[in-house]
Amino acid sequence: MVDCITHRHAPSIKDVNFYLYTLHNKNDPEEIKDLHINNSKNFNNSFITKILIHGYTQSYKSEFFIKMKDVYVSTGILNVIMVNWENLSSTSCYPIAADYTGFVGQLTGYLVERLVPEKVHIIGFSLGAHVGGFAGQMQSKKVIRITGLDPAGPLFLNNPRNKRLDRNDAQNVDVIHTSIAGDPDKIGHADFYVNGGRIQPSCSPADVPCNHRRSLELYLESITSNVGFKATKCDSLSDFENDKCANNNFTPMGEPWLSRGALRGAFYVKTNSTSPYALQEK
Repeated sequence: MVDCITHRHAPSIKDVNFYLYTLHNKNDPEEIKDLHINNSKNFNNSFITKILIHGYTQSYKSEFFIKMKDVYVSTGILNVIMVNWENLSSTSCYPIAADYTGFVGQLTGYLVERLVPEKVHIIGFSLGAHVGGFAGQMQSKKVIRITGLDPAGPLFLNNPRNKRLDRNDAQNVDVIHTSIAGDPDKIGHADFYVNGGRIQPSCSPADVPCNHRRSLELYLESITSNVGFKATKCDSLSDFENDKCANNNFTPMGEPWLSRGALRGAFYVKTNSTSPYALQEK
């Protein structure tokens, strides 16, 4: 509790950095100063922009975000903006970091306002998913997509819609659930429950970070997978496990979801215990 008191400070714009990557500067990030993206020498307004937002105790240099950035940039037809709020997320007091998400979301929202909504896809992990939601809420015209990777549950579960990521924050909101650290509610247009959504193969039940991070690993794999993750629409996990939904509609989980029809509802997915996680890959 003492730490929660001593580590609290008024956040400022200096605590949050926005780094732009394209094929032209894939290893040399251009910092977007004062949120003025239109002054960028590398930003291409005709490209789709992927905005990546890390979670609690992470930074934009965290392993899976760097890998995701590299995969996206390699296409040559995307802008990638990485939101770094490490100065605020690295506190050992989770409630403080959770409280900062609104501020970071507001700054991110100001940046998004300068972009074409139909060309913006926000991807956030854990607390970063809620940052993305807050950014989306600010827009007069909603961005095309927000993806929440196991959105943080503690201090957000059962919050009002404007106090967490919600399906109203973008035209299309998809959510991947993998752990007890995440919000289990159906908060997106499409909610994907992986292996039940709480415990992942090869992660022990007690290793919550392992289960939580699996959402990042799965989404990263979905970008380049040749077979992808086949998700079954189903009303409940018990119905799925009892094969009561075998004849229901399917949709791919992860990156291809929007381009393959953006089917709405609750979906259930099984994976391998190790990478590659897509079942058909082994």
